[in-house]
Amino acid sequence: MALKSRNICVVGDPDQSIYSWRHADPSNLTDFQSTFNETKIVTLDQSYRSTQIILEAADSVIGNKINGWRKIFGPRTTEAPESP
Repeated sequence: MALKSRNICVVGDPDQSIYSWRHADPSNLTDFQSTFNETKIVTLDQSYRSTQIILEAADSVIGNKINGWRKIFGPRTTEAPESP
């Protein structure tokens, strides 16, 4: 798909394995950087969908994973991000 230009944008979450019935596989993301070695990863570390206590509980569970990808959500703010 991007062999000639090497330009591709991918958005995903390796923990979203609930879509395995559609052949989603966490390795599609975790191995992406080794396939495209010029990869620039932009981490989206703010969640505006959950309360802080839920984020902390989720992070404590996810933090024990051994696949090398750790999610850390920053403190939840009550304000939406500023527009560019």
